[in-house]
Amino acid sequence: MTKVCLYFQIHQPYRLCEYNFFQIGKHLPYFNDYLNNLVLDKVSSNCYLPANELFSNLIQKYNSKIKLNFAISGTVISQFEKNQPETLLSFQNLFKNPNIELISETFYHSLASVFKIDEFEFQIKKHQSKIEEVFNKKTTTFRNTELIFKNSLVEPLKNMGFTSILTEGVSRINSNFKNNTFLKSKNDNLKIHCRNYPLSDDIAFRFADPTHIDFPITAEKMIQKIKKQSVHSDYIFIGMDYETIGEHFKKKREFLTFGRNF
Repeated sequence: MTKVCLYFQIHQPYRLCEYNFFQIGKHLPYFNDYLNNLVLDKVSSNCYLPANELFSNLIQKYNSKIKLNFAISGTVISQFEKNQPETLLSFQNLFKNPNIELISETFYHSLASVFKIDEFEFQIKKHQSKIEEVFNKKTTTFRNTELIFKNSLVEPLKNMGFTSILTEGVSRINSNFKNNTFLKSKNDNLKIHCRNYPLSDDIAFRFADPTHIDFPITAEKMIQKIKKQSVHSDYIFIGMDYETIGEHFKKKREFLTFGRNF
């Protein structure tokens, strides 16, 4: 029986202030705290709080049949701590469930892996420490920013104790498989999990697209698509931004209903 591995990414950046020429060198704050707080309030109301409630109820109803994976950046955790303690508490309560795994990433949701490996490792350790401090969970799976992967990352990540890496299921990586599943690195103890981007993007980008052939995308249609692909896979890895639920689409209640049925 094919299992569906559902993964969500949670991140909010620090937004920069706009400066004109005459403000350069005036030692004004770099970050726009007003805009940061405004966005965090809106997304918490539209997505984080109702989505956390949705999954808490589903896990309580179906118990061990539902298992979820979350990658939450250190940047958004820091913003929760400063400006949204009630939202942070909501995540803490949700993540207490043993059916939820937390995934490591770079603390700042950065591109450090592209430029400097020392900084990359520093940010991962900083993120791991934050996850353990705030959520009391240890991580064994890593996902890089935007699922970037290259072979040179395998050895450092293995040395840091990771057993799995998440990446995009593009054809040049996943060409040996009829469907997205996992690849084994040169070290058999490290698995590379490939996101099923067609199914993931059906939900994340095409859910509200009236020109899409399957519009409207319903839970029943998604289940049938998964069944068709399940012939070739032990599991199907579906990943997207958490903000997809209730924030990216204006009809948030419609999407929350989809989530309950799915």
